[in-house]
Amino acid sequence: MKISIITINRNNDSGLQKTLNSVISQSASDFEHIIIDGASTDNSVETIKKYAADSVIGNRVHWVSEPDNGVYCAMNKGVVRARGEYLLFLNSGDYLFDSAVIDKIITRLDSDIVYGSLLLSDNDTSKVVSYADKLNFTYFLSGTIPHPATFIRRELFDNQLYSECYKISSDWEFFMLAICRYNASYKRVDDVITVFDNYGISSDPANAELIEAEHKDSIGRNFRHFLTAYEEMKMLVEYKTRIDKFKGNRWLKLGYKLGLFKQYKYL
Repeated sequence: MKISIITINRNNDSGLQKTLNSVISQSASDFEHIIIDGASTDNSVETIKKYAADSVIGNRVHWVSEPDNGVYCAMNKGVVRARGEYLLFLNSGDYLFDSAVIDKIITRLDSDIVYGSLLLSDNDTSKVVSYADKLNFTYFLSGTIPHPATFIRRELFDNQLYSECYKISSDWEFFMLAICRYNASYKRVDDVITVFDNYGISSDPANAELIEAEHKDSIGRNFRHFLTAYEEMKMLVEYKTRIDKFKGNRWLKLGYKLGLFKQYKYL
């Protein structure tokens, strides 16, 4: 089995149906679909039962509906059940971009982590978001890669599962540790993999403080000696971001011409 698609759901029957429809429509068949439902009380379980009975995909569907301790607990349940060489987390509400996604990616799974782009969907608007080619500790200070568009080699979870102590940031932590501590290989592909439901908790600006607190805690636990450096580097990254926004300012342009910023390579 090449790929395990893992879907987490709780009381999101309408979103779940979009997810399942995108999976069953795939032209490729070398994958299994694992559905972890958190004891939903809406119509989700009936939707899953109907899906699992479908003659096209039913023998490749494995599911459970039971209480859990949050999204990362549910994702870890999926990891433990997975038999595929690579895992893709496609949670309810998110769906594969088109019917050829798995067919196109399956021959290019030759690194530990292979990630593509997301199509963010928000009300009547949408935009494609792509990610960096180079991933390192500095990148993870202010960014991550998208788990709904990332194929992860199953063996990486032998080093660690998702931390269940965080509400939002465990996938960020997983990617940071896999690449920066365990030297996992990675590759970016140009394809749009997934249409992302932009209503999740991590997408809510109100959770920015929680995300920052979880990131800081993770750095303190995993890279304790770098915690002070992390805070300083994050300030520099934020400063550079603000500078980049003002590079079109005419006074800055004059400063460039006068050579005032040559010693500051980040300007």
